Amino acid sequence: MARALTRRHRYSSDTLFTEVTMLTERATATFTTTGLRLAHPLPAEHVTRAGTAPRRRPRDALAYLLTEALRPWRAGGAPMGLELSGGLDSATAAIAAHEPAGPPLRTFGLLVEGGQAATK
Repeated sequence: MARALTRRHRYSSDTLFTEVTMLTERATATFTTTGLRLAHPLPAEHVTRAGTAPRRRPRDALAYLLTEALRPWRAGGAPMGLELSGGLDSATAAIAAHEPAGPPLRTFGLLVEGGQAATK
């Protein structure tokens, strides 16, 4: 419960509710007349860092991928809201979503008092 409330989730099919399972991106759910069957893949093995192609810049590739992923939401012209958790992931997404000539970008954060939040 503490991990869920402080937004420090482990990536798994487990949830707070014993009868509810989260379907992860590599899992499959098959519904038949006999019921529901969930199939989860084996855990991925840890891999070593891949090399980059000559004259390729990972930073530029990341910027391109993030900008393209956010384009459908930015194209509508409506303000976009982003939750900033204080980590690098949300800050990177906010930078990619920012367009000086585009619609406003609104940011917000959640404060959790006590426990680990008190040490941050």
